[in-house]
Amino acid sequence: MDPTSNLINEVVRNWWITALRGILAIIFGLAAFFIPHFTLFLLAYLFASFCLLDGIFTIFMGFQTRRLLQHTTWAPILEGLFSIIIGLIVLLSPTILAAFLVYFIAGWAIVAGALKIVTAFRQKEQIAPEWPLALVGLISIIFGIILCLRPRLGLYTVLWIVGTFALVIGVALLFQAFQTHALKKSYHPPEFFDSI
Repeated sequence: MDPTSNLINEVVRNWWITALRGILAIIFGLAAFFIPHFTLFLLAYLFASFCLLDGIFTIFMGFQTRRLLQHTTWAPILEGLFSIIIGLIVLLSPTILAAFLVYFIAGWAIVAGALKIVTAFRQKEQIAPEWPLALVGLISIIFGIILCLRPRLGLYTVLWIVGTFALVIGVALLFQAFQTHALKKSYHPPEFFDSI
């Protein structure tokens, strides 16, 4: 089987990882909206946990892709590493949380969004239409720019922006996951897909 076919097999088999990333984002967004008496520290630890988990899943998918298509981009792996680093900084540096949390969130959103767009354009001809991932990246960049331009927004305003961002990202990732899972209907090597 050629490398592209192997990649399609691997992506479809691991569609649930993208779905899980979407579910995590939706949970994070709902928590930002509905947890009463949300504090800055609780927001920080929730954001850090999301970054760590999302980074681990992104790195896993990135290495799976590179293993099957050696010429493909490093962007997913870099995105995952960046998310993990940001998550660790926020978790391990509570003294700088109050002053710089908004900038950490904004920086993460812009860099991760740019890397998502790179990944989408690198893979669009190899797997399936990647516009959901590109849309996630664009929304992420816009969100980061808004926070950079208005860093002194009140806590509840930040929570509403973060919550909305996370919900939109989560829905887009879920859409991408189910779109990828649907590939098995149009691309169907029996020895692989019959077991999914």
